Amino acid sequence: MREAALLAGALIACPAGMAWLALSMEVHWSQVRGGVPTPAVARRLRLLGAASLAAALVLCLQADHPTMAVLV
Repeated sequence: MREAALLAGALIACPAGMAWLALSMEVHWSQVRGGVPTPAVARRLRLLGAASLAAALVLCLQADHPTMAVLV
């Protein structure tokens, strides 16, 4: 049960991180919000995206053996 909860957390964190990284790009930001993100907003979105992907990796490493976690 613990493994399933960890993988579910990773399943949520990974797409959220990719979405934040995508929104930090001008093209995707303009498609969603219009205009251009300020440099501070883009920096925050990149940091959120990187932190979320790192959290997903940590969750996967806690759920599985490292050789399998990287594949997950």
